[in-house]
Amino acid sequence: MRLPDWKSPVYPITAGLILRITHLTLIFDSPILRILILDSEFYHNSALKIISGDIIGNFPFFMSPLYSYLTASIYSIIGAQSFAVVIFQTALSCLTLWMIWRLASLILNDEAAVIAAWLGAVFPVWIYFDGVLLTASIILFLNTAALLLLALWFKDHRIWRLFTAGIMLGLSASARPNILLFAAVLLFYLFNERLHKPAFYVFMGLILLIIPVSVRNYAVTGEFSLTTVSGGMNFYVGNNPDATGLYVEPPFIESSDPESEYQTYLEEARRLSWKDLSPAQASGYWYKTGMLYLLQNPLRWIQLWWCKFFYFWNNLEAPNNISIYAAQSYSPLLRVFFLKFGLLISLGIPGLFILPKSRIKTIFLLYLITILISNIIFFTSSEFRFPVIPLILIGASWAIIKIIDAVKNKKLRWHYVVLPLILLIFTFYRTPLAEKLANPRMDYLNIGSVLLRDGQPEAAVGFFEQAVSLDPSAEDAHLKMAYALFDLQRYDRAAAEFFMAGYPVTPENLRKIALQSDSLSIKLP
Repeated sequence: MRLPDWKSPVYPITAGLILRITHLTLIFDSPILRILILDSEFYHNSALKIISGDIIGNFPFFMSPLYSYLTASIYSIIGAQSFAVVIFQTALSCLTLWMIWRLASLILNDEAAVIAAWLGAVFPVWIYFDGVLLTASIILFLNTAALLLLALWFKDHRIWRLFTAGIMLGLSASARPNILLFAAVLLFYLFNERLHKPAFYVFMGLILLIIPVSVRNYAVTGEFSLTTVSGGMNFYVGNNPDATGLYVEPPFIESSDPESEYQTYLEEARRLSWKDLSPAQASGYWYKTGMLYLLQNPLRWIQLWWCKFFYFWNNLEAPNNISIYAAQSYSPLLRVFFLKFGLLISLGIPGLFILPKSRIKTIFLLYLITILISNIIFFTSSEFRFPVIPLILIGASWAIIKIIDAVKNKKLRWHYVVLPLILLIFTFYRTPLAEKLANPRMDYLNIGSVLLRDGQPEAAVGFFEQAVSLDPSAEDAHLKMAYALFDLQRYDRAAAEFFMAGYPVTPENLRKIALQSDSLSIKLP
């Protein structure tokens, strides 16, 4: 039997599948899949509600409706097992790898295409996202499909490709609305190029998927909401006095649970405005509050934009959910490969700019810029910048080809080395904040909080101890551990943890509280 040519995508896709299955095997019985937290828990619970019959719901969407319904569809077939969802995501990512290979082969050559596929196959961050209940892998598939369909249309001018590309963008918007910025810029570009009919077909595919979401939101609230009502809250996260450019909750947020967080934002907006605001009005309130802060503090505005720009390209995988740093604790596979985001950027950005001139190159750059801008407008995180990966892989593969050719022909110029080196230093630079976030402390705290909430204080203590070992000054971890120890009637140790959290109390006082209470649970902060 004749083996496929080395330029075939079969090898990288097969390797990518094996690596992802290995990773899933390693995390199968770990807290990454067994104890769902934050957005992952929300999507799981939303899916359970949908398959139980609550298909429409009573509130406007404030998280991705697409992912909730997709998870529900998988649960209805396989059963309510999170592992089934990540298996589906793994299969989808194999298709995404093929699409990246096809896209690179269209605009470059087979050598660059297979290198791009290999880089994607072994990229640890992508492997990690395939193994968690988050929208990242789904969005990557949809956006890559849209870009490939647009590239194919420029080759054969088949109208159905444009309409389908619009559908892909509409589905992506129902997973994360920031792709609408790219959609708007794309439509403007097509109109400017006098491609009016192509723009129309893309637009029709887009609104075909957006309208049902908007109509559903209007039906349950009586107010117009294009996709979700969380935009204002996300804008305020990235633009407030305590903002860092990354995901940092404002001081009034007491719980990271999405539903509690959403309710707190709504109640806080009503309290501060002295009005009974609806969810859509509350979102508008937070947009206005964040914008007012920026207008009143222009230097701070510039500082925040710079921070977001810096962290967008930085090697730090800034978490806003379960982080890759927690996953690395259970899957050594994620620590094996040297391929980091910063390394890809140092090759990918120069490679993108030296791509052969074409309309699809222009669309690539518009896509990259709009993803960057959306991160700067709101906040930057590993998950939110992840959609740029297909273009970075293609750019990096082209840069590698060009460097190899230059070495072979003895025409290696200084900028072939200096520019990637400058970008490498820039992307790998670690700020104190990056040092703090590049560990799983918050993951252990969040996992422990879920276990404590669910009545498992003994298991919770173990995760709080891990959080404290990574950051002994973490008062939130000491406080949560104190509550868990109180529930376990270990009053001496609980008193010590309360003291570390800044609440001096004696073991005797804790015993009195336990005797006077009907339950051994104190209200968590």
